[in-house]
Order: sequence, then C-alpha cells, then structure tokens
Amino acid sequence: MARISNARRRELIIRAARNLKPVEIVYECGKDGETERRVIEIHDVYTTKDGNWVASAYCRLRDEKRTFRIDRIVAHRAVRLTWQGPAPRCTPMFTVLGTPTITAHEPKPRTYTADGLLDSIRKKIAAARPAA
Repeated sequence: MARISNARRRELIIRAARNLKPVEIVYECGKDGETERRVIEIHDVYTTKDGNWVASAYCRLRDEKRTFRIDRIVAHRAVRLTWQGPAPRCTPMFTVLGTPTITAHEPKPRTYTADGLLDSIRKKIAAARPAA
C-alpha cells in the first residue's frame, strides 16, 4: 500500500464505493499516532463544516456504522470480499435501490447528515397528515 495524496485517495475510495467493494484501510486513530487495520464498506463520502472529507461506512471491526476522515487514512486497498454489513441508505452516493448514482464522483459539500435530513422529512410528512 503506497503513500498517495488525499485527493487521489478520496478519488479511489469513491470508486470503490461506486463499485460496492469493501476497502481495507490503515487508519490513524488520533491517539498517539496509533494505527488500526480495518475493513469498511463505504456508504457516503462528503465534507464537514470544517472542510474535512469523511467517509461514512460500516466498519467490520467494530460491527457498526462509523465515519472516517480521509486525511487520517494512511493506506487503503479494495478487497475481494462480499458486502456483509447493512445496505446503504439513500444518500448522495447511493439511490434508494442501493446502487451508486452517476453523480457520485462529485459529492457536494453539506452541513447536514442523511439521517438528519430523512428525520426532518418524516416529521414534515407526519405533521401534514390529518389527525384521525
């Protein structure tokens, strides 16, 4: 696993997500420069308010959905494993059917999460329903 720029790493990680390939990463945890090897299944890639690129993914090591900062991924490689975690929700990276969208290569910066957006839409729908 070679050392490459964050822009190139982001591009390759988005490609793996579009192809529904799990990715093995070496991730810098932030505490004392420790690194961990993990296998993740990427659901979404976006920017935070601070301008950091993050990947929202199912982590097989922790057996739950986590977010990973792209600049803390030291190395990565696509692995030949089947998708094991939960199916991705409807996000800018995936359609409702769980397949990658054509525009997934250029996610737009945003300051909200997909879960928060879906919750707000559900609340609006519930509020619009007539009381029985």
